[in-house]
Amino acid sequence: MDPALTRIEREYVLRNMADEKPALLLVSGTNCVAVVPEDYAIETETLTLRVGLPFPSMTEIRVFFSHRKRGIFFDSAIHTPGAGFSCSIPIGDRVYKESAAECDTSFPVLTVKTGPLAITARPASWFPVESFFPNASLFAERKNRIETLSERLGFADFPLHAARVFEYATDLIAKKKDDRVTYGAGILIFADERAVCLTVRKDALSSMENGGETRITIEYPNRKIKFVGTLTGEIAVDSATAILAARVTDMHEEDKRFIHERVYRNRYE
Repeated sequence: MDPALTRIEREYVLRNMADEKPALLLVSGTNCVAVVPEDYAIETETLTLRVGLPFPSMTEIRVFFSHRKRGIFFDSAIHTPGAGFSCSIPIGDRVYKESAAECDTSFPVLTVKTGPLAITARPASWFPVESFFPNASLFAERKNRIETLSERLGFADFPLHAARVFEYATDLIAKKKDDRVTYGAGILIFADERAVCLTVRKDALSSMENGGETRITIEYPNRKIKFVGTLTGEIAVDSATAILAARVTDMHEEDKRFIHERVYRNRYE
């Protein structure tokens, strides 16, 4: 669980937020909206937005932003629009900071099976899967490119997932200069109750086709989850490696709950 800020830390972070105006990412379910600094104001611990949102009034929402290169978030709800603004969002009493816990690259282990072909992937130590924290600035600055990536992966209604792939590709460019970093095929980019994404050898793609059914297993230290997915897209990384995406089409509800709460650290509904 991500630690809550103390009262003094909260006051300091919110004061800096008002002064520095970082980009925000508003998330509710699979919907998310990036808000640039000029499109919001902060008054008496309330965000007032000048942009329309695809959420009705009183929708529960999580607000992400960065402070001193550390992820920060709070939970709130959309309130009735005010004069000159599209809506208001009270800043939650409890504000949380991203956990700095190191990623365990032993778990989860994901296996994708299509016919006789079985592909196994694990997280990379430099790209954690289970401490997923949306990069609000990246989402705001690269919105158009992320939307294009969403279409190519078959994730048009899952923009957070496409943003995660974009973040992986961006980080990979820098990490390739470090001989100690593991990259290539067999890296798990993300896995939740809606979709999975991993890197594979390009020659493995000849045995797969978009729309094809695949059997997927995710193994944790104390739990093994099996479900059915549909392959939705792939994107080349380099001459030997590609990113493969699949939607979850059949998973038990309790398994969905387990994965969601483990990855996103909030209640599954």
